[in-house]
Amino acid sequence: MSGFGWDRLATPQMNILFTSVADFLTLEAQECLRAWKAHYHVVQQMEFGRVANYLHFESGSTLALVDVIVCMADSDSVVYHEDIRLPALDFPLAKALALADDVGNLPSVCTMRDGRKWRSVPFVIFCGYWDSRIKGQTHARVLTSTHPTVALKRIQAIVDEYHDRVLNDYQNLGILVRFEKGRAQIGPALKLKDERAESEYYYAGGDLRNNKGWVTVKRDDQGIRQDVEMFQMLLDRRASETEMHRFFEEHQLSSCKREWASQFRTGLDLPNPKTTRRIFLSPQS
Repeated sequence: MSGFGWDRLATPQMNILFTSVADFLTLEAQECLRAWKAHYHVVQQMEFGRVANYLHFESGSTLALVDVIVCMADSDSVVYHEDIRLPALDFPLAKALALADDVGNLPSVCTMRDGRKWRSVPFVIFCGYWDSRIKGQTHARVLTSTHPTVALKRIQAIVDEYHDRVLNDYQNLGILVRFEKGRAQIGPALKLKDERAESEYYYAGGDLRNNKGWVTVKRDDQGIRQDVEMFQMLLDRRASETEMHRFFEEHQLSSCKREWASQFRTGLDLPNPKTTRRIFLSPQS
């Protein structure tokens, strides 16, 4: 069906929570935003001063699903304060590291809708320089600013590693995990009966999912091809709305990017797709 953006269908997506120490984004940070969105990743910006409170206290954080938190600390170390009309030193990397520590020290009960702990989500900092003294002192991944495509590849590698650890976590807790035709799937009972059960990455009491069948949470190239072929078959035989909905639910696909935009307008400050890896389907305009 030529009306659909198949290039988008075959794009594994990340949900990125994006913040910046500076009030105004550098040109490099703006270019990263444009490039990442152009690759169909979902990027939601949030004010630097709000992030920790949002994750800890706001109800929207319990409904969101995020793969990585990215913090830009690439602004100048010398800033001009209009109130005193004098230049002053600023320490963007130190501020970003402090936020990473705040996130890493969140209570275990602060989770996303699939039970993943906010404090265990990868925290990536991009800065203008590298200080060797940082190594070993923070759980954050500190990277020097680079070309948006290179930065995206680095983030993707970190997220892939994180997803593998989450899947291992599920298995260690007794949650059923299978790998079939290029897909990693969880099910059918996603939630543990003991809501007090938890691990480094997962807290059962925060898991709001209630799927009855196997749910795809990650896919490789083979899995993407399988999903494309299955979706094409549904289109060719004019599948019912119920069948299409079941396909999107079981394979964790979002039928339209506008779905996420509508969630932002109705109060959810983060995208709310239902898995850690998804594919973006959208009709071409």
